[in-house]
Amino acid sequence: FLGRFEAKDLVDFRTKCPDDSEEYARFWTVCGWFETAGVLMKAKLLNADLFFDRYAVGPFWNKAKVIVHALQKESGQKELFENFEWLVRRELSWHKSRAKG
Repeated sequence: FLGRFEAKDLVDFRTKCPDDSEEYARFWTVCGWFETAGVLMKAKLLNADLFFDRYAVGPFWNKAKVIVHALQKESGQKELFENFEWLVRRELSWHKSRAKG
């Protein structure tokens, strides 16, 4: 996903990743995986220290965010991948707290 996915906007995404393509499925799988991680962490069922010590959310979010925001706007569903977005903010605060000592 990180190496292959590149879409500057929703039109570009739909051109490069038609609904029946492997790239389209990969996008939804990656976003869904991080969405689930965000849900579990919010519910305190996933430990932030364990998760963020192993996974980097930011690089994935940076690739997906333009498309996620466009899909939210187009569908009128602000909650679409809202936990993925929350997770990247949580990751930033986790890193800041670890840098302090």
